[in-house]
Amino acid sequence: MNSKPGRRYFILSIWSEPSGAESDVWRGYVETPNGKRTYFATIERLADLLQTMGWRQETTYLSQSNRRNLFK
Repeated sequence: MNSKPGRRYFILSIWSEPSGAESDVWRGYVETPNGKRTYFATIERLADLLQTMGWRQETTYLSQSNRRNLFK
């Protein structure tokens, strides 16, 4: 499946869950081609997961304030 050099394939699933607070909480997981799922609850954790999968730092990166507003 990874036929193009430097390209990584995975499934990203994101959903919201009621939190009892003013806004819902966003959750998700990243699934690798071998079927392994790793769950996350913050955008920072998602960024960490993508980096471990080969995402390079020179790729467009959101500032911390923009990451917080990503799912609002």
